[in-house]
Amino acid sequence: VAVCATASSGGLFNTRVAIRQRVPGEARNAIAAVLGSIADTKNVFVVDDDVDVTSDSQMDWAMATRFQPDRDVIVQEGFRIIPLDPSLEGARTGAKAGFDLTLPFGKRDRVDMTVSVPPDLDNVTARFQTVEDALADGAKSFGELVASLGSDDGREVVRALDVLRTAGRLAREEEGQYRLSDSTTNG
Repeated sequence: VAVCATASSGGLFNTRVAIRQRVPGEARNAIAAVLGSIADTKNVFVVDDDVDVTSDSQMDWAMATRFQPDRDVIVQEGFRIIPLDPSLEGARTGAKAGFDLTLPFGKRDRVDMTVSVPPDLDNVTARFQTVEDALADGAKSFGELVASLGSDDGREVVRALDVLRTAGRLAREEEGQYRLSDSTTNG
């Protein structure tokens, strides 16, 4: 879907690739294809197509939230390498690494796996007076609570959630939305 070779890494030493997974294993295949076809690339980072490979912050986010070092890194040695890499100390072959920063296949639509975006609070009209009123209407994400109360920044929502939590009246759905846990709701 997209490829970015960062200038700060010497052109192609670090290559970022965004893919749209169709079957399990495609991220590993992409890593193998890039490492095997381009001598300049030393490290390849493969992400899903919801991550912008040109954005350092989105790549950092993918590394922080979708990568586990014990299962998602591939290191191989014996590759032909561009001799301009000072870490080679004159050698003509070296190691390469691939980092699988993709979601597990089939998990893409889960709320806890999506890229976070800040809520758009411009022109928000309050629908509820309190967090409790909003939650009585049904489970809501933090962003939905902020918007439904017409909050400027969500600080009062955090305080109200804490009051409900302390009183034992706050619960979470499997996907992370807040809901009331007392007998007046379905929870």
